Amino acid sequence: MNSMTGFGKAQIKTADALYTVELSSVNSRFLEFTFRTPRNLSGLEPKIRDLIQTKIRRGKLNAAINYERAHQEHGQYIFNQQAADSYLKQLRAYQKKRKLAGEIGVIDLLSIPDIVRAPGQDIGDAALWKSLKKAVGDALNEMLKMRQKEGAALAADLKKRLRLIISDLKKIENISAGSARAHRDRILERVNQLLDGPEINRQRLEEEVALLCERADITEEITRLKSHLDQFRAALDVKDSVGKRLNFILQEMNREVNTIGSKALIIDISKLVIGLKEEIERIREQVQNVE
Repeated sequence: MNSMTGFGKAQIKTADALYTVELSSVNSRFLEFTFRTPRNLSGLEPKIRDLIQTKIRRGKLNAAINYERAHQEHGQYIFNQQAADSYLKQLRAYQKKRKLAGEIGVIDLLSIPDIVRAPGQDIGDAALWKSLKKAVGDALNEMLKMRQKEGAALAADLKKRLRLIISDLKKIENISAGSARAHRDRILERVNQLLDGPEINRQRLEEEVALLCERADITEEITRLKSHLDQFRAALDVKDSVGKRLNFILQEMNREVNTIGSKALIIDISKLVIGLKEEIERIREQVQNVE
């Protein structure tokens, strides 16, 4: 079981730059991506997304890539003359067509992206991805290790809370074991006191009392809750993404506990039910961060 919280960082040095990849993730119902990359690396975002999706199912992922250019001596920057000539030709044609006044100068050309670049800045996506892929993979593996470590801690805490629920459920089961018969006897005694007389159909009365006691029986709810607890505990040891499954099982657990609470006729059971609800809510908060 993995947490959805993690962080990983890796660097790779090429001939012209030092690239730093940082991946971080937090909890989310689905798999979401946010990228913070330089404009010349934006074409690699789909490849980064595909690589991450091979190992992560849920979470809000933030991928940040920064780079520092190797020290460049004065005069090493490249002026793209072909691009400048093309821009200038088109701008003058447009100026003539629209009858626009003014002169087009060097400053205007320098404001155009990529007219001036550092050596290596025009490297193609394929060559750049070959360099960055390892860095992204290393950062991803580091983040996965953190998510696994956090997941192990979450699983340990959840198992501890499950033991508390099982302990209280056992107390409820012991209390309710003989309560149905005792409750029936109390009802009959009270009814006999209030409606004592020859006209009372005692067989019919006993049938109604038995039905009332059956409605107060929580044996089936306890059995189902035990089954849900077993399923939840087993899911904690699954290496795959189990967050959604755990949420579903918790809903079923909460439903059974609510039914036990509504049927409870003994104050000690009602107190224990409140404790069960509190633990289930604590578990629910923890499960929100499980992948």
